[in-house]
Amino acid sequence: DRPMLSFLRQFRPNNDLQLAEGVMRLACWRRLGSVARQRNVFKGEVLIRDGMTVQELARRMRQSSALVKRTLRRIGHDVVNLSERIRLDVAELVALEFDLNSRRQAVERKWISRPPIVTIMGHVDHGKTTLLDSLRKTSVAASEPGGITQHIGAFQVKLTTGAEVTFIDTPGHALFSTLRQRGATVTDIVVLVVAADDGVMKQTSQSIKFAQQANVPIIVAINKIDKKNANIGRVKQSLLQHGIQLEEFGGDIQAVAMSALQEVNIDLLIESILAQAELLDLSAHVNKPAEGVVIESSLDKGKGALATVLVQQGI
Repeated sequence: DRPMLSFLRQFRPNNDLQLAEGVMRLACWRRLGSVARQRNVFKGEVLIRDGMTVQELARRMRQSSALVKRTLRRIGHDVVNLSERIRLDVAELVALEFDLNSRRQAVERKWISRPPIVTIMGHVDHGKTTLLDSLRKTSVAASEPGGITQHIGAFQVKLTTGAEVTFIDTPGHALFSTLRQRGATVTDIVVLVVAADDGVMKQTSQSIKFAQQANVPIIVAINKIDKKNANIGRVKQSLLQHGIQLEEFGGDIQAVAMSALQEVNIDLLIESILAQAELLDLSAHVNKPAEGVVIESSLDKGKGALATVLVQQGI
């Protein structure tokens, strides 16, 4: 069942003996909890909720945070700090360790539609940052050494249609493959930028692999069609060889021929993004503590530690 699977996932058994030990331990806790409820031998009751921190659980149980942290470690749930959030089933096991009956706090789920998270990926110097410049009307590439993005940039754009889209720009240079992979795992849609005069390159192929591994829908932006040696047909055939089934070849992946520099067919790309987002029916649970991922972080001499955080759930 789900609680047992989630517990064993946290317990991380290295062999069959540890696996059996984990199953027996969870079964014993469940049995003890059932018997304790029948005999009413609990010392008290604690109200728990999904996503509560270790510190909050300790405060509600009136126990020291250090003791709760040691208890979590003993049941196979390692925590790094007291602000780390734990699941409901883990909180129930901790409560049993302290002879407390746990009662789940009823939370009214409130879902609202949210803007799509779109990651721009592709080979170095294929026009990813220029495309984003066209969307937000700023010049980021000009401030980067050699005009090449060297970090992940995240920002939200309000389009002329009134819709909002969160864009993530990933570096295309070969040295930053880890950043590209991180961008693919936190996104809803990947826009794969391919230069019409250059075709599918090494980092293009790598970006396709990351997007497919993350099971994220892809929209192909065939950029630089204003170049004299642009060959859109060759690019489409190369994409087909890399497993990208375009709509015109009977697949389900949209392709837009455009020029980010000349701002040609930018509106068609936006329409494709919004159409794909509508199919995904994206929503977020807001009536809960905020959860998200750190896109990038840096250390500033004047400001200290800085981070770009993408909030995925809650407020």
